[in-house]
Amino acid sequence: MKRALYARHAIPEFWIVDLTAAEVEVCRQPKADGYAAVERIGRDGTVEPELLPGVCIQLSALFR
Repeated sequence: MKRALYARHAIPEFWIVDLTAAEVEVCRQPKADGYAAVERIGRDGTVEPELLPGVCIQLSALFR
């Protein structure tokens, strides 16, 4: 429900942290009916927020 609401209001990036699966779902490119780009990144991956160039978050630091 929140994902659709955020996309409708043009929130550029939306993350869902799944502690059980140890992964982050990154939603980008909002459209009226949802996000055009959705990517699931596991504990060994990195996430780079689009609005913070040069910032890289190692997910292994989050899921210990």
